[in-house]
Amino acid sequence: MKLKREPDEYLSHDVELICNIKRNRLQVWLQNGYIRPSKKVAEGSGSNNVYSFGDLCAITLFKKIVDEGLSRASTAIFMPYLYANIGNLEKAVEEKNGFIFLYRTRGNATEFSIGEFHPKHLEAGDDVIGINYAKIIAQVSCQRDALI
Repeated sequence: MKLKREPDEYLSHDVELICNIKRNRLQVWLQNGYIRPSKKVAEGSGSNNVYSFGDLCAITLFKKIVDEGLSRASTAIFMPYLYANIGNLEKAVEEKNGFIFLYRTRGNATEFSIGEFHPKHLEAGDDVIGINYAKIIAQVSCQRDALI
């Protein structure tokens, strides 16, 4: 199936295909605020959510972390940091080592780092998630390009 809309605009059906996620799961994640469309939020019957490429990467990342065993609620704590930096992530990943690091301290504070691992968090016993975001971008690009 080929995409028939503006570049960097994806509908829920596209998200399902590109991110390999079932519609029900996508809807539950949207309703619970785990993920969100940045281009346009649906406003009732007959309208659609419109996602960007960055959104597709964020959804793929969320899915990957949850599939690896971290709960949706725990993973969702990091999503605002990801969305706040989504516009800068691709460029930062190119300039750094391709990894992003998410930290949750024992006091439940969260931190987000692009390309820089902070060992102090391991020493303090904090939760640390390291993700090869460059690989996520490549995966989403490949899936998207197969539909174009």
